Amino acid sequence: MKIGFIGTGKMGYPMAQNLLASGKELFIFNRTKEKADPLAAFGAKILGCPKEVATSSDVVITMLANDEALLEITAGSEGIIHGLPKEGIHLSMSTVSPKVIQEIQRMHAAKNQILVSAPVFGRPDAAARKELWIITAGPLEAVRKCHSIFQALGRGYSNFGEDPAKANIVKILGNFLIMTVIEALSESFCLAQRAKILPQDFLSAVNQALFRSPLYENYGQLIVKKAFREPGFTLQLGFKDATLARDLVQSYRVPLPYLDVVYWRFLSALNHGKADLDFAAISSEVFDCCEVPPPLSD
Repeated sequence: MKIGFIGTGKMGYPMAQNLLASGKELFIFNRTKEKADPLAAFGAKILGCPKEVATSSDVVITMLANDEALLEITAGSEGIIHGLPKEGIHLSMSTVSPKVIQEIQRMHAAKNQILVSAPVFGRPDAAARKELWIITAGPLEAVRKCHSIFQALGRGYSNFGEDPAKANIVKILGNFLIMTVIEALSESFCLAQRAKILPQDFLSAVNQALFRSPLYENYGQLIVKKAFREPGFTLQLGFKDATLARDLVQSYRVPLPYLDVVYWRFLSALNHGKADLDFAAISSEVFDCCEVPPPLSD
């Protein structure tokens, strides 16, 4: 199977490395070519545009930041749809809106091409360790054809049927849950610190007694250590995902009050110049609001 890979940013680069390590033949495009060039040393072929990648591939993976980037890469003048063969698969692994997935699905269908949506849960370090969890949706046979790709990238996958947009709804709601975890931890740490309880001690106790979850442990440690300067996932992208969740609220008319809380945390953090910090930095907005100093770990 010949695989194209478009988007070698913080998530895409380690994913491409793992595909190469698994023996896949990889054709790569990245808008900033310098970010993709080192992969040539591992056997990747670096090409000049998405169309070239698609022409060379049976499956083209995209890992891009937002709707606009995915639309341009897919349907621009040198986009994927102009090169992907009939029955070729576009495997979109980006966190984007269900609406844009539906739009590009129609574009591919008009050219007898196939779209599978497969956004991932996990940060860049998890991508490097092949520990992503993949959420898939699309034609069943096409999903099956991508099985070896999923094996090379992650721990496993959950499939949500034939409609590719369903995978993106699941991913957006999953990210919403992560945001609420950060908010709840931050609020709890605030009160604990005001009561002269070290947030680190509180986190250790609840992880042992209640949750036993890597999610609480990992994000709790980010907050306690204020480890926001080297983001695995930027606050700007977190705000994008909160906005995608608000769009779902509008589409399905289901009120999500907690979403309003975290949305305004993101907006406040952006206004305070934190766009390029890790998205767990919304916790600092909670501490500022409560007039409690950021946590001390010892």
